[in-house]
Amino acid sequence: MKRIMTALFAVLLCVSMPLCAAAAENETENIFRIASLADWAAFAENCRLDAWSARKRVFLECDLDFTGRTLTSVPIFSGHFDGGGHVISGISLTGTGSEQGLFRQVAEGAVITRLTVSGEILPSGSKSTCGGIAGQNGGVLSFCSFSGTVAGDGRIGGIAGVNEKTGLIANCMVSGEIRGTHETGGIAGSNAGTVLLSSNRAAVGTVLVESGGAFSGLALDLDHLTSVTQSDLAGVMDIGGIAGLSSGLIQQCENYGRIGYPHVGYNVGGIAGRQSGRISDCANYADVYGRKDVGGIVGQMEPFTEWRLSDDLLMQLRQQLDTLDMLIDRAVQDADAAVSSAKPRLEEARGYVDSAVSALDSMAGQTVDFVDGNIGTLNEISARIAEITAEMEAVAGDAAESLDALERAMNAVRRVFVHLTEASEISGDGIDALLE
Repeated sequence: MKRIMTALFAVLLCVSMPLCAAAAENETENIFRIASLADWAAFAENCRLDAWSARKRVFLECDLDFTGRTLTSVPIFSGHFDGGGHVISGISLTGTGSEQGLFRQVAEGAVITRLTVSGEILPSGSKSTCGGIAGQNGGVLSFCSFSGTVAGDGRIGGIAGVNEKTGLIANCMVSGEIRGTHETGGIAGSNAGTVLLSSNRAAVGTVLVESGGAFSGLALDLDHLTSVTQSDLAGVMDIGGIAGLSSGLIQQCENYGRIGYPHVGYNVGGIAGRQSGRISDCANYADVYGRKDVGGIVGQMEPFTEWRLSDDLLMQLRQQLDTLDMLIDRAVQDADAAVSSAKPRLEEARGYVDSAVSALDSMAGQTVDFVDGNIGTLNEISARIAEITAEMEAVAGDAAESLDALERAMNAVRRVFVHLTEASEISGDGIDALLE
């Protein structure tokens, strides 16, 4: 092991030497320092082109207070941003559109670290994919914290609205209030990547935000409201302390903030509202409220089921049944003149084989229909699982029927063998073929 580690270290050293030399040559042009509000404005303007920040190292060298001032968010960032533990406070983003946050998009391979942000993200218009640090994250967000309010429609998170498959959120913390109608989480609204060692202390989804109708733009406190109709609340779903919807990994995370509103919302959980990924070593210490599919850790866990019914396998089984049917038919012909008692039993066996063949064909057909009918179709209400389960039970029922029919056929054939053994003078070619 030591030899392997030494060799790896030597390789890394050899590779890093030219990189360090190149970095020294280009240090001036690859480093950008922010020490004032004007520097931030210039930085955000430069980031309108994604190529500008590639391989760029940006250092925040002081706290920035945007209270009462206009903040320009960063359109897209592809480099390395070191906040140095400094605070960007007083931010207020109320513009129109989606992908809202201090950084609207964090590209794959980018890093934002050691940054504290406070303020409010309250966009108008489509107002989806909003986060305190990033609207959409495909890179690394580490040792970042946000305090304040993030509100919108869907994919709303305290750190990131969406954490993509390549995204990593680690050692981050949120406090304040996070509001949304669906896919709303304390850390990430939607997580397809990884969230590690992060904690949420913000209230998530405790105030209803209407996205249209007579109450458009209003935050409704349900504790003091009795006139909201069921149709107003039907779209509230996927709310979690760490992630509203997660198909990725959430590990060693904690939630301390109240989640959901009483009697409202589907798929509400202390860690994830709805998840089909993995959750490990997480804890929830707060109350969780909702209408249906509500859990201390997960509101709804979506099972992953994969059917592997090979066409080749089904064809082989069909050929075996056809062969059995042919052999039984030959045995019936041989036994017809000699042992009359055997013929009815052989006829019964052939009937069972025919039933097995029909059931097999039905199983194959329903399997194809089931796959074709359900690919790309996801019901966002809890009935989704029940409907798919019912379809699968129908297919499984035909499979069981096929096996039962085959078993009855073999039992009938065994009984025929008993009768034929008793009538030892009969030894036709059909019986020999069956015994083979």
